[in-house]
Amino acid sequence: APGTYTFTATTGAGVTSTVTKTVHSVTIGTDAQLVVDGGKVTKPADPTKTGYTFDRWMNGQNEWNFDSQVTADLTLTAKWTLDAPTVELSADKNNVTYGEKITLTAEATHTANVSYTYEWNKGDTKLGNSAATLTIENVNDSGSYTVKVTASDTDGLTAEETSSAVSVSIGKANPVTTWPT
Repeated sequence: APGTYTFTATTGAGVTSTVTKTVHSVTIGTDAQLVVDGGKVTKPADPTKTGYTFDRWMNGQNEWNFDSQVTADLTLTAKWTLDAPTVELSADKNNVTYGEKITLTAEATHTANVSYTYEWNKGDTKLGNSAATLTIENVNDSGSYTVKVTASDTDGLTAEETSSAVSVSIGKANPVTTWPT
């Protein structure tokens, strides 16, 4: 248990020595250690968490340096980064004639419990749509599209991934001419 301990030892020659040591409690995630004042915490194996990558151990808001001496009880917590989502972009059609529509769909997946936001781009131009689908129907809508998906967890961590590009073409309609008979 943490606290201050006094030890008395007597050598075979009859010399008595007394030493007082303070022991600190260090909690690291789910692990607990007792460390003598001035000693060092033994760094545990990096923890794992589905959908996240372990970043570092924190003492409050500060990164813990495992070469530091322990001078008080500590609670070290894991700092995580959210893994990027997987994003697949597909088009229900790639080539149509004016008057037909093309629907682009972003399919995002993640192993953690997250919500998604979507940012569509045509080439280098950001579009106003923020839904998981984008419908286009005009000849000038032809081009290359990508979607950037941002995953957010309930702790405020975010990660983003941009899809591969999908190219679509909307051609001009051929005029229909009818001749009187």
